[in-house]
Parts: sequence; structure tokens; C-alpha cells
Amino acid sequence: MAGPGASHAGAAIGGSAHRGVGYLADIAWRKVLMNGRILTNPYMLMGIAGVAAIWVTARARFRSHMEEVVTAHPGWARGLPAVGWGAAATFVFNDSGIVAAIFLFGAFFITGIYFAFADPVASANAAPKS
Repeated sequence: MAGPGASHAGAAIGGSAHRGVGYLADIAWRKVLMNGRILTNPYMLMGIAGVAAIWVTARARFRSHMEEVVTAHPGWARGLPAVGWGAAATFVFNDSGIVAAIFLFGAFFITGIYFAFADPVASANAAPKS
């Protein structure tokens, strides 16, 4: 696990055997700081704010349509906890895990938008009845 052919995590664990637990704590702290810098980047904040604005608008103006999407695609709605756990795992095990976490939530979000506007099942249910 340690040595020249070790993985990144293996090298860190191997280094802690010689340098102590403080070495791992230092690595973890630097990782938290790096992810914090990425998360507070103005472009990342604008993207998050844009997604939040779309979500709030959709919840306020298209609530019944969103409920129809959830009804038509129950597997998608049940996937949110898995996305959350996957995002948490990427944050813990990936160096810049916040980026992967944002992409996971983005893919989930975009799939919901597709289901809401381009999916024939949900669109047919949302069409006005005559």
C-alpha cells in the first residue's frame, strides 16, 4: 500500500505511519480548504445561484407539473438520496470532490428538466385538457 507504486490514498496512509496521524489531519484540512476555495469561486456561486433560481421558480410556478413528473418517473425522484450519497462519497474520496458533487447534482437536475419539458409522458399529462 505504500511505496513507489502506491495509490494516492495508499501513499497518504503510508506517510502517516512515519509522520503520525497529524499528517492525515493536515491532508484532510488542506482538502477542505481547496474544496472551499472551489465552492466560493464567483463562477461556481453564479452557477449555484442560477440553479437555485430555476428550482425556486419551478417550485412556485410549475408545482403541479413537477408533481406529474415525479409521478411519471418515480425512479428519478427516488434517485435524489443516491445522488446525495454519491456526492458525499466524491467529496470524501476525490481530491476536488466538490466539482464531482456539483456535476452529480447537475446531471440529476438536468434530467428533471428533460422530464419536465421534453418527455412526452409528462408533457402529455401537463397539456391543457379540452
